[in-house]
Amino acid sequence: MTDDKYRAFHEKSAVPDLLAVYGTLRRRDLWRNLPRAAPKLHFLGSGLIRGRLFWQGRFPALVREYGITNVEVYRVIDPSVWLDLDAYEGFCPERPASSLFQREPVRLFLSGWLVWVYALNPAIPKGAQLACIPHGSTAQAIAGSASVSNAG
Repeated sequence: MTDDKYRAFHEKSAVPDLLAVYGTLRRRDLWRNLPRAAPKLHFLGSGLIRGRLFWQGRFPALVREYGITNVEVYRVIDPSVWLDLDAYEGFCPERPASSLFQREPVRLFLSGWLVWVYALNPAIPKGAQLACIPHGSTAQAIAGSASVSNAG
């Protein structure tokens, strides 16, 4: 991601038009999990953000704390995609405090680009249990979800 022209435009923008994903919306799963959103996003490449992934049973969740997480970055082609993404991620812009995930602007390491990312709400709903995803892919975590969820 070294497009200086895009960087110059993006730095002037107050609202990011970039999305960072880390789990079920990565390229290999996007068309299967959210086919309506896929044509409204353009893959740009990989990046790093601050945070740590935790396993939520059927999907990973980013917790904005120590650690670094590898993400895939998309440019939003059609802003209407936010409706699909917010619904998929359980984010309600009108009531963010009661949403499972919150859409937050964060900066990518190295490039400094401002991107949106869905992070787990710090006020985790009662009963939700977190287990850290060990290094490896989301697919590996899904395959071994029984052992991962007991990793504590």
